[in-house]
Amino acid sequence: MILSSKVKCTYDCEWEGDLGNLQIDEHLKICKYSLVLCKYQHYGCKIKILGWEVSTHEKQYYEYHIDLIEASHSLLQVSNSEFQSSLLESQKLVTQIIDDNQRLQGKLKNLKTKHDDELKSEKLKLKIENNDKSGNLISQHQETLKEYEVRHKKSCELSENIIIALFVISFLMLCNKAFVVLVIGVFFLWKKQ
Repeated sequence: MILSSKVKCTYDCEWEGDLGNLQIDEHLKICKYSLVLCKYQHYGCKIKILGWEVSTHEKQYYEYHIDLIEASHSLLQVSNSEFQSSLLESQKLVTQIIDDNQRLQGKLKNLKTKHDDELKSEKLKLKIENNDKSGNLISQHQETLKEYEVRHKKSCELSENIIIALFVISFLMLCNKAFVVLVIGVFFLWKKQ
């Protein structure tokens, strides 16, 4: 019974409809007495007008709306140009980061090889000396070997930390949203290797 009740427009128009059909909501969207925003609001026109004045407003403010559209277009062109420049610069930086990463990986590999060779050499010396010296000397050489292993490990960690620091610095330089994902991707690809 309530749903079949008649409702009237909340504005000064004579429209009437059934409450149950929710016709009032549809009517308010098109009621000539309701306040509406200009269809050029997203370009900057903030004028609110009655529904029946829309056509008049659009005619009276035609040039103003054209100016707003042109200004918006100009801003988009500037933004696009700046984005293209930023994109080009970011691509150069990414290429440089990849090159630096490859160079640092080569250096890291050389350092690991050098340290591995030193470690092997020290182990060989210890084996020879172990045959000739007493138990006290053996434990001293084992400590020396442990020190070399610790140094080797720290050196490798330092090299890896340098590479990670370069990625973080590059990431901070590239805080352009469009390339954060690319830099993170490069980092994870490098980390997989």
